[in-house]
Amino acid sequence: MTMHTTFTAPRADGAGAGHAHMPARRPDRVRRGVALLAVLAVLTILALMAAAFAVLMTVATAAGRVSITQMQAEALAKSALEHAQALLRQDVAEQPGWDDMTEQWATAFQVGTAVDDAAPALDGMPAAPGLRAAPRWLYVRGASGTLIGRYAVMLQDEAGKININSAAALSAQQQQQGVGTFETLLTDGGMRGLPISTEFGRNILIHRYGRDRAPGQRGVDDNNTAAQYAADEIDNNANGVVDEPDEGVDEPEEYNPHNPAWDDCAFASVQEMAGLAPGGTPLRGAARQMLRNYSTVYSRTRDAYYDDTARQWRRQINLNAGSRSQITKMVRAANDTAHFEPMAQRLQNLVANVIDYRDENHVLSTVGSEYGVEAVCFNEIMANDGSFTLEAEGTGADSDLDRYNFVHRLGIWYNIDGTKYRSWTLASVGGISGGGRVLSNGVSIMMQHSTTVRFDDRMYRPPSGFAYTDLRKILDDAGGWPADLWKNSFLKLWSGAGASFMYLPILGNTPDTLQVGFNSDAQYQLLHAMPGSVTNAARIDNLWRPGASTYCLFPGMSDFWAFPTRYDADVNPPDNLYYFVYIGEQNFNDNINSDWGTGPWKGYNRLLDVDGDPTRSSATEMEVLRATDLRDTTMTMPDGTAAMDLLRWSYLDKKPVRAQRGFVPVCLTTRPDTGFVGGTRGTPSSTAFKNKSSRSACATGAW
Repeated sequence: MTMHTTFTAPRADGAGAGHAHMPARRPDRVRRGVALLAVLAVLTILALMAAAFAVLMTVATAAGRVSITQMQAEALAKSALEHAQALLRQDVAEQPGWDDMTEQWATAFQVGTAVDDAAPALDGMPAAPGLRAAPRWLYVRGASGTLIGRYAVMLQDEAGKININSAAALSAQQQQQGVGTFETLLTDGGMRGLPISTEFGRNILIHRYGRDRAPGQRGVDDNNTAAQYAADEIDNNANGVVDEPDEGVDEPEEYNPHNPAWDDCAFASVQEMAGLAPGGTPLRGAARQMLRNYSTVYSRTRDAYYDDTARQWRRQINLNAGSRSQITKMVRAANDTAHFEPMAQRLQNLVANVIDYRDENHVLSTVGSEYGVEAVCFNEIMANDGSFTLEAEGTGADSDLDRYNFVHRLGIWYNIDGTKYRSWTLASVGGISGGGRVLSNGVSIMMQHSTTVRFDDRMYRPPSGFAYTDLRKILDDAGGWPADLWKNSFLKLWSGAGASFMYLPILGNTPDTLQVGFNSDAQYQLLHAMPGSVTNAARIDNLWRPGASTYCLFPGMSDFWAFPTRYDADVNPPDNLYYFVYIGEQNFNDNINSDWGTGPWKGYNRLLDVDGDPTRSSATEMEVLRATDLRDTTMTMPDGTAAMDLLRWSYLDKKPVRAQRGFVPVCLTTRPDTGFVGGTRGTPSSTAFKNKSSRSACATGAW
């Protein structure tokens, strides 16, 4: 049975009734749909928020990692700076007098033997091939050995370089008065200054001076010096003319790289200069590195300093010329900064001491009520001054001397004994080329042909012990043989027949190559067959002979000595000190027996070549004590003698010699009038008495 329910309702206008059929559940479905849409909207928003949050967290995590990495990198960089500063401070404490790139503060950060391909270019330029000062990476590891990071440091001495923001001279004629750093030679287009052309140098100045090509503003006295310079009798602009019209206007001093005026500009780095090369093509690679080694933008000293108390710039004061008031003001300003003296009275005394120390009037100076103290000269000799003496005796490889008394001589090392064992070998022999003249046993002869010979780096069957190890170090520090050290010597080749040798004259040498003369094809063939053969044994005989010291009876012969600076087991001076070197004559009037069967030989040559360069002939006279030198003293010459030889020469004209890793290098050459001039039969012994070469010892004094 079907039931229908009918609702009848009156019409709104009362005209009758209508009929409507209404489902009972429709409103619930609508509400559920609306709720579902709301839930979906909320979930979508939440999903978007979650996604955004995830993205933000990822970004924040990445930023955190970057921040941590940056902090670690900064910490490594700071530790690198602290490492470098610690070594520099240590160097100041241990050796404040000088700096050298072989010291620990430099070598700790350098590539050891050759340029590392992965060496960082810290100054923006790759290391040039063969540059030993290339920086290297230093790796930092944790306690477990895990790699944490790495750093590299490059230390360069900027003080000895030419500052491209201050040097302005392009010739020696522009260096007239020394009135400013602008007189420093930028380049002369040749061998002085930077290794660049004068056109390149002009481009540098044009860049610095701007569009008007003048320091500051052209035609304007930017630093207000015209009135002073007009009549000061100084060539202020170093142009060769003193007090010319408008002197003081457009002067080089008007260019100030710290505060460029008008259209001037300053170089921020050496790399900027590399873009000014002539032709419009910037320098690249090795050329940039070369300029970086010679130029800088940092090494300029101001002629003024900032006075913190007065809050103004003041001119620097020359202690040797400053007035009493100027020095007083300077000392007080220094005391205000460093507070080294609390009493004003003692400051006055210090100023008076400075003035008294520099003057020559032997009168006490006063500042206020305080007196100075004149400089005091002491005539006592300081006993413990670091001087020592070593004899250049014939110490061979098997000497029983310890390393503190072992004097190395290359003439012995390369002519070490009379057998083929413990010898040197030839690595290569070149082709035939032209000959030349050479002294052979004191006789000038002409060699028709020559060839180049290269020795092996290492000795064949070298001796064990410290001597050979030290020899390798000495040769490395010297860069090989000094040029022409072996000129006029002989290359000795073992011919394989018993113990006989073939002698070939040496026309000259480079650090690792000999130029050997010969006159026959047979000699060349024997020489050419030496490398790789069983008879490959070679030596060099420079005719210097061992004895109580060493001597040579032939002209034009050189030898090289290396004297250890540590002359006692209990004395350990720094390896690279400077020394004054004296060559002592020890033959006096005694006889020496010659290896050449003639003699006896007595006396000495008063002249010796002690300039340290075998390629340049020079003559230095033995030092002499004259009666006039003893004037106003209580000493007298014996028997009224007017002059007396002091039996010594000053090496390098009394210039200090720098030791190299514990050894003082010395190179001597006999004079052309020495001993056997014209050969062993060319000079009578009566003449040889007067011109025999020195038998030398070496006395060195620490400086």
